Amino acid sequence: MAAEATIPLDESGPRPGVAVLLDGSEWRVTDQSTYWSGEGYRVHEWCCEQGDATGYLLKEGDPKQGTVRWFFTREIPTESVTVAGGERLADRCKPPTEAQPPDTLEHKGETYHYAETTDGTHEDASGARVRKLTWDYWDGGHARNLAVERWPDGTLDCYLGAYIESGRVRIRPASSRSAARLTARGSPFLVMVVCLLPGFLIGFILGWPFDEAFSLALGLAVTLGWMMLLPRVPLAGLAVLVVGGGAAAAFWEHPPFTTWTGLLTILAAPTLIGWVGRRRGYGGDRRAVQYAGAFALAAPLLGVGLYSYFLLAPGPHTAEQLWLAVGPTGLGALAGFLVAGLTLGRDAP
Repeated sequence: MAAEATIPLDESGPRPGVAVLLDGSEWRVTDQSTYWSGEGYRVHEWCCEQGDATGYLLKEGDPKQGTVRWFFTREIPTESVTVAGGERLADRCKPPTEAQPPDTLEHKGETYHYAETTDGTHEDASGARVRKLTWDYWDGGHARNLAVERWPDGTLDCYLGAYIESGRVRIRPASSRSAARLTARGSPFLVMVVCLLPGFLIGFILGWPFDEAFSLALGLAVTLGWMMLLPRVPLAGLAVLVVGGGAAAAFWEHPPFTTWTGLLTILAAPTLIGWVGRRRGYGGDRRAVQYAGAFALAAPLLGVGLYSYFLLAPGPHTAEQLWLAVGPTGLGALAGFLVAGLTLGRDAP
């Protein structure tokens, strides 16, 4: 059997569910988060698991130099890290003490020297934020890093890692059923297309005319596609409701493709979604932010179009009228997808 194909690590980073191959070891990506400080430090983190071991692939962005560096670190037992004299670091930092970082730490006979403290904000994939204090230590050659993370509840976590070249990392997509689930998760539009026929059949069984059954199928597909985004980019997904509502109000008074206000709305709505995605650090799942930008235009265009078709267009209704009502939805979705991606930027953390 031929070996599964692998792909290089790109600037957007891996997606949860795939395998990360580093120096012969395979890690499964299970989660992602972001971490930043007021001084401009920002990093995207992917949690990687291998049996009982946990590691993190980090993408560090330097806003001053515009550079990106990759880092891989593994969690180590806090009991294995000691300060001078053999005292365990975990005992030194027990709450409610506000212990300062020791000058040196030791782990398995190696000495690490204190370098800096980062006081920043950690945000998980659901959007929950919490303060995190990080002490960074390096060995004598500045090759290996020992990081100590302190959380508000007193929890202490320790990690040992080093900077790596992105070329050392390969990505292996999930296979079989996992790949199918990952593909569906990555493409709400694909799921929408699959759901069009069942949605149409529901209307057909109820005895609705073709245009009503087709409209029901479109509405259900758009709703389901939007709901798929919420677990991945929750705030950007919720922003679709607000931005989409404002776009619908604008389109009601100003046709989208034939007035300046309508055209500006087509640009503004996905720009706001992309901005939310950039601010919340969703660059690691940039495709989901782009889908959110598409829905921010597709939903209001579809709603306004169908309302005009069923309640305002003179009867009897024709196929041309139906096309004029739903046609702008596809064009708007494409525009929203592209504009949100441009706003998010390729260098989004």
